[in-house]
Amino acid sequence: MLTYLGTCQGVYNSSSMEEINERVKDFMPEEERLQKQLKEAEAERIKQSEEAQKKLEDIQKQQDEKLAEVRKELANDKVKLAKEEARINEDTKFQREQ
Repeated sequence: MLTYLGTCQGVYNSSSMEEINERVKDFMPEEERLQKQLKEAEAERIKQSEEAQKKLEDIQKQQDEKLAEVRKELANDKVKLAKEEARINEDTKFQREQ
């Protein structure tokens, strides 16, 4: 028997063991593929979030500029109105004096 065991130098590998080894090998690349997809999805989410933030900031800037323009126009209109009221008061005063 020892003589026979001495001739058995190879590792015993059943067919089910070979199948399990193949499945493990297939699983590892699948896990790596899924990890890569997850990283790509996260990068895309971050990119879209940054783009949305930039668009929001651009809209806010446009609104601020428009508001400043409207306030400036309002101030100019108030000045014009005050001048017109002063002119009307002067005309009325002048007409009363005549």
